[in-house]
Amino acid sequence: MSSTVANTVLPMEVFGCTDGRQALAQWTATQPDVVVLDLTLPGLDGLQVLEQARGQGLTTPVLILTARGTVGDRIVGLNTGADDYLPKPFDLDELEARLRALSRRRPAAGGPGSGTESGASPQFIGNLRYEKDSGAIYHRDQVLELTPRELALLQSLIAKPGHAVSKERLF
Repeated sequence: MSSTVANTVLPMEVFGCTDGRQALAQWTATQPDVVVLDLTLPGLDGLQVLEQARGQGLTTPVLILTARGTVGDRIVGLNTGADDYLPKPFDLDELEARLRALSRRRPAAGGPGSGTESGASPQFIGNLRYEKDSGAIYHRDQVLELTPRELALLQSLIAKPGHAVSKERLF
């Protein structure tokens, strides 16, 4: 399944796991933007992985991608904590659209799994998280060591997301 996700045109890093225990450990360690979860995993099945992750407070958006496609299966998956459910076979364009939609969702500020303890809303830019209170920039929960000039440049860009910023404003 990881090769299917990797073949999308979306810019993302994909981690493949061979069993449920490994999937849960990877999820906990890397704090991904989106989890694509198959239900038929050895060790822990996908629903057990999801249930344990939610029990640990992980709020990462989850797409279940599986051959189990009955209405009952979908209801159980969504009620267990999945944000979306796509039964196989599926269209690759639909998978991409669903992943895009899920990647726009972020954990609530200050909540479990949000990566912020103060309650202030972090800002997200791609794989970066900016904590305004501390001025820290994180990539995959690792603090980036930036020079004061680099930090000021990045803060100027963050202040105007989706807009062009003039050279004069940057320096």
